[in-house]
Amino acid sequence: MGAWELLLVGVVMLLGLCGVLVPGVPGAWLVWAAVLWWTLQDPNGLAWGVLVGATLVLLAAQAVRWQLPPR
Repeated sequence: MGAWELLLVGVVMLLGLCGVLVPGVPGAWLVWAAVLWWTLQDPNGLAWGVLVGATLVLLAAQAVRWQLPPR
C-alpha cells in the first residue's frame, strides 16, 4: 500500500471521527470502512487483527445503543 493510499485511509478515518460528533453522519461506520479498506489493501496478521477488533467494538457499541432508552 502506497503513501497516498495510506493518506486516503487516514482522511476517511478522520472524517469518521468527525462524523461521530456531527448528527446524521455515520462516523463509526466510516472508520470501520477505512479499516476494512486498509485490511484488504495490506492483508497481514496485524491488519486482520485490527479489523476484527474494530468489528467487535462497533458491534458492542451498537448493542449498547439499542439497550439505551430513546431520547
